[in-house]
Amino acid sequence: MLLKRRIQILLVLLCLIAAAYKVYRWQINMGVWGNAWSGNLPALKQQLDRGGNPDSSWQGLTALGGAIANHHRPVAVLLLERGADPNRSFTIAVRSGDPALVDLMFAHGLDAHSKRRRDALSTAIWCGRADMVALLLRHGVDPNARNPYNGKPPLQEAHAALALEQPGAPRILALLRAAGAK
Repeated sequence: MLLKRRIQILLVLLCLIAAAYKVYRWQINMGVWGNAWSGNLPALKQQLDRGGNPDSSWQGLTALGGAIANHHRPVAVLLLERGADPNRSFTIAVRSGDPALVDLMFAHGLDAHSKRRRDALSTAIWCGRADMVALLLRHGVDPNARNPYNGKPPLQEAHAALALEQPGAPRILALLRAAGAK
């Protein structure tokens, strides 16, 4: 009977230790996320050095996406260098308009042929970002791939942007045509 009681106590202690470790990991990863979003580079480095996940996210918002959206370029670079997945925050990067950061994301394994890349091309068209359209095409994004959400090809979206007098639309049309868009 005494042995059974000791085993039960040991199991409870192991469960408590496991729960405490899970809370500890959660705190570190929330620290990564929060420091990335706020741009606190020294604290972010500390959290990553303690084993924080560079792909930390909260409600679908990644640490990398937060750093990019809030224009914390050094933080975004650190996260990419520490292994953050560039594919999860790519459209945000295109919208932010930092070509050097987008190039860096491609250097860290961004997939030019995924559905998200096509979404990024559509975002660049509708934001009037001719520089981003040129960059995406240079990295191999298909100029004829249809938008995964509305089924329209890039050229049709660019014509619609031109009709709405979107800045950059004439140059975007020229870039798409030069890349072979139909």
